[in-house]
Amino acid sequence: MKLKYIAGIFTLFMALSLIFTTFMFNTKSYNKIDILDINNKVVEIKEKIETSNIEEIENEYQCQIIYLNDEYYSAVLNDAYKSNSIIIDYTKNGVIIGKFIFSNQESIYLEAQQKTKISVLIILSISSLFSYALLGLIYIKYLRPFRKLEKFANNIAKGDLYSPLLVHKEDYFGAFSEAFDGMREALKKAKEGEYQANKSKKELIAGLSHDKKPPFLLLMLFVNY
Repeated sequence: MKLKYIAGIFTLFMALSLIFTTFMFNTKSYNKIDILDINNKVVEIKEKIETSNIEEIENEYQCQIIYLNDEYYSAVLNDAYKSNSIIIDYTKNGVIIGKFIFSNQESIYLEAQQKTKISVLIILSISSLFSYALLGLIYIKYLRPFRKLEKFANNIAKGDLYSPLLVHKEDYFGAFSEAFDGMREALKKAKEGEYQANKSKKELIAGLSHDKKPPFLLLMLFVNY
């Protein structure tokens, strides 16, 4: 299979992976908090709050408990409103004594989803660049020298014995290329030897003709030569 077809198939695969990843992130939605579940948690918290440590309860139910007489009550409540947290009144004997704050995890979820999406895209991009670099290296190290040999062989077949083959001994085809160029040199020398032999023959015949030798003698000399 040609390298360009491999590159095309890989490009198609990476494009489909990118489309599939984007589709998966866009179709996966955040499961919003069930208010009924929150109310059940509030009931459980009220049952435990008198006998359990508040910090342990907050960790268990992923919430924050504040009282009206807390020093930072207003600041914490304002932050909760700004972050769209779920705020439930903490009542005792019908009197509000504080708040139960349950964080709105949607923004955190969406932020984490966006970071994950970016990470996946970065990984796909790096993988693509690495793969294309590998394909380029294969072409430079293996395919391009082979194509040079193919072109050189075609030139030899056409009778071009004077165009040398550039040899890079560090290449994978270095020794092979050197042998090919040596073959060209041998063929060139053989051709030049044949040319010189024909030239000498013609000069000898021309010299004998100039001396006006008998025709049968010329014929004999030509045959013996």
